[in-house]
Amino acid sequence: MQDNVNIKAHLNRFNKPIKRIAFIFFSIGMMRLFLLIVLLSSQMFAALAGTEEAAFEKTRVEAEKGNPNAQQKLASFYYTGYGVKQDYSESLKWLKKAADQGITSAQSSLGNMYSEGRGTNRDYEKAFELYNLAAEKGDGQAQRSLAFCYYHGQGIRRNDKEALSWFIKAATQGDVMSQFMVPKMYSGGHDVPENLSEAVKWYRKAAEQGEVNSQLKLSMVYHEGKGIKADINEEVKWCSKAAEGGHPMAQQLLGLYYFHGKGVQKDQKQAAKWYLKAAGAGLGPSQFKIAWMYQKGEGVEQNYEEAAKWYLRAANQGEIDAQVNAGVCCFQGLGTLKDYVESYKWLNLSAAKGEAGTGDFRDKLSRIMTREQVAEAQRRAAEFVPKKEFDLEPTGGFWVPIIPKDILHNSE
Repeated sequence: MQDNVNIKAHLNRFNKPIKRIAFIFFSIGMMRLFLLIVLLSSQMFAALAGTEEAAFEKTRVEAEKGNPNAQQKLASFYYTGYGVKQDYSESLKWLKKAADQGITSAQSSLGNMYSEGRGTNRDYEKAFELYNLAAEKGDGQAQRSLAFCYYHGQGIRRNDKEALSWFIKAATQGDVMSQFMVPKMYSGGHDVPENLSEAVKWYRKAAEQGEVNSQLKLSMVYHEGKGIKADINEEVKWCSKAAEGGHPMAQQLLGLYYFHGKGVQKDQKQAAKWYLKAAGAGLGPSQFKIAWMYQKGEGVEQNYEEAAKWYLRAANQGEIDAQVNAGVCCFQGLGTLKDYVESYKWLNLSAAKGEAGTGDFRDKLSRIMTREQVAEAQRRAAEFVPKKEFDLEPTGGFWVPIIPKDILHNSE
């Protein structure tokens, strides 16, 4: 037995230097491989850069000969900085040349330049003229842009009927945003006759092409049963598609469906998954819900630090329930530093909005605080301005439809 132990010890002493040598050779080999990758990468990027520059030069020569397609292509190179330094003024110049020769898509793109004020001063009237020119020739993007001009009253007096007419033309050509705007206008609140059955038809067209705003709106239509029979299965189905497509409000609603078992089997882990996605996108109610789930350990492992983090983020957006719980976390030092001043601030803010019981809690807290602490807390509360992380206006590609209040209840 002793011999076996000695043999193993000798083998171990013998193997150690071999392992070190092998490691050294392995490290040298990996370093060579790394240097080779760097060299090849640099050569590849150099080759790509050379290709871009060659493509630019070839296109420039053709553009200067008067080729309108080359002129439009050269404009795109200047716009994106492909093979040349980005230059909106040069892009505008070459787009004008192509547009003057009747290239419809160039006229539409030139309209965008004037509308956005790129390479020139913003000029909505000039943009409208160019969109109108290209739209009359059947360019779908120009038709949509022209519709928005009428819709917002940019470069032309606002006219909902004209806006709808052009949205329909663009939508018929498959423009997804127009397919969303047509039913939006048919759903009421605009100077066109309400037509809910037409609205549903167009929402479905856009939804089936993967347009997440229309998917969410179609889900709400199935919930309300307006223009179509209410159907919880279809409601959840289209909400799920929008959530999977990245729409924050749909993610919040899907979390709520799983949390309450509405149209799906109740599943706290799935609820937490979707609430967390929506919370990360900046939706205050979801931040409150995921905080509550972390605090209780429902659907996620209990984690007071995560709970406090999300309560505070939601509280900073003005969520009353979150302000109450943030006040409690700061008072107890639950997942965050104990801070009576911050606790008082949050309780004071929620009490001012009529949250039951928080005023009494705040007053009891003030008895163990100094006058200076209370004064500081009151100052912070008075200066507090909610900082919204998610804008409910149509920014960032997301339009948020009006969500029926019965869906957005916040029960635990």
